[in-house]
Amino acid sequence: MRTATIALGVALVLAVFSCTPPPRPPAATAPEANALARLYAEGKAAYQAGRYAEAAAKFAQVVEADPQHVNAWINWGVALSRGGAPQQALDKFRQGPGP
Repeated sequence: MRTATIALGVALVLAVFSCTPPPRPPAATAPEANALARLYAEGKAAYQAGRYAEAAAKFAQVVEADPQHVNAWINWGVALSRGGAPQQALDKFRQGPGP
């Protein structure tokens, strides 16, 4: 009886640990996060000034560094669209992270 209880306990522990999600990649360090925030802000400023190609390039750099940055994906697509590349914009909207 005791052996069966121990075996059941071990099986439960193994089941719990096998169901845990994989570890997340480490979060960006403060300097990296600041650099990304600055790059994103530069992209927004370029977009607001009508420099759509420059804005698209900045948002692309943000996405390269952080593929889960939803706003950078969206703004990259919008900048491409406003810059005269609607098909590329659609591609970016489709490639971006989903809900």
